Amino acid sequence: MEKSLMSERCDALLLPADDAPVNAQLKKSVLFFDSVTLANVADAALVNDRDVEEKFPGGAIMWAERNAFPRNEGYVDSMQRIMSDTSSLRSRGILRLTPEKPLPTIDAGVNYSLWHSAIADATLVNAAAPDRHRAENPPHGFYFYMRGCVMTMNNHPSKYEIAETRPAFGFSDCSESWTMYAHLRLGRALKFLRISHALGLVPLAFDDPNQKILAATGEQNSLIEQRNPVNPPGFAPIQFDLEVFDSAELINALDAMSWQEVARLRKEILPGMNKLRTHMRKVSILQNGDLSREENNKRLREMMRDFTDAKESLSESWEKLRIAAVLKSMRTLGATGALEWAGLLGTITGQPWVDLLGKVFAAGLVSAGALHSEIQSLIPARRKVTQHKLYFTDLLPGGNEP
Repeated sequence: MEKSLMSERCDALLLPADDAPVNAQLKKSVLFFDSVTLANVADAALVNDRDVEEKFPGGAIMWAERNAFPRNEGYVDSMQRIMSDTSSLRSRGILRLTPEKPLPTIDAGVNYSLWHSAIADATLVNAAAPDRHRAENPPHGFYFYMRGCVMTMNNHPSKYEIAETRPAFGFSDCSESWTMYAHLRLGRALKFLRISHALGLVPLAFDDPNQKILAATGEQNSLIEQRNPVNPPGFAPIQFDLEVFDSAELINALDAMSWQEVARLRKEILPGMNKLRTHMRKVSILQNGDLSREENNKRLREMMRDFTDAKESLSESWEKLRIAAVLKSMRTLGATGALEWAGLLGTITGQPWVDLLGKVFAAGLVSAGALHSEIQSLIPARRKVTQHKLYFTDLLPGGNEP
């Protein structure tokens, strides 16, 4: 069924990294997406043992594991804790897992042949190892690194024969082990990008290597689209990065929240996020097609600057109203009354401006009529903020709701 612009549902897949996801980052993704799919911990290699059965005239060959994913110590235990802590969200389909075995629509052997094209591209290999100068050797040992070695039987060629004619790219500025490590990371990303493409999921990355692989869009996209099933019918998901919403306050607050608290906050945030995507989709259609992740990122940053300017304008309008209230009260109340007003102001200026304004009028210190011109300037400034597409972000921890 074709997606409606009235409801821009968006589901994501978090690309697996060397380490299990950090709780705060995973919680943030749950706030912003209708569902988040994690890589099944049992899927541990570019090709897992017995994932591929290649049939030849007269027999068949089962492939053994090829190119294990780099995983730091504690990866499996951390993933198991996440699964235990999020059982409620998983039962509701908010957090999901990729299948343990290959999708029926994706030929697992193609991962291996496409990988040979990926590791021949210098841009992609460089993107996969941005940390190679921090240590002489990679942070984790790896096993079952295999290149080439396509099987044949009785002189019958394999359908997975490597068509890539360029040599694999290797680093000249560090050890050979970093080259192989980058190749393994790239294979892991390629495999799950194929899955995200097949399922119509937005690929997410919170680690530096995967983020840089996502940014190297040209060669990567052409590889994924080769021999990959087409996205489900409907619009491709709007893609942009979540860094624009990052703040130390948000990450710290999410880290301290329980998953139940995150689920409650999600009810406030997700509708606003989907309205934002719908707005960006409409703009994209007006511009005759889907825009790239980079173009959407640029547009989102511009919207955030506009929202920040609107909040600053609202703050200035409120300050003008408050100062006008103080001046008018001093003229009408005399010295003693002015001191009482100053005391009231001192006790409540830390409160939201709506509460403060109500107390000013309720105390009878200033009438609404006396501040008519200031209120008239305040109303449109507040409306611009509350009707902005990013207003929902002020409900986030660390937000600054006016």
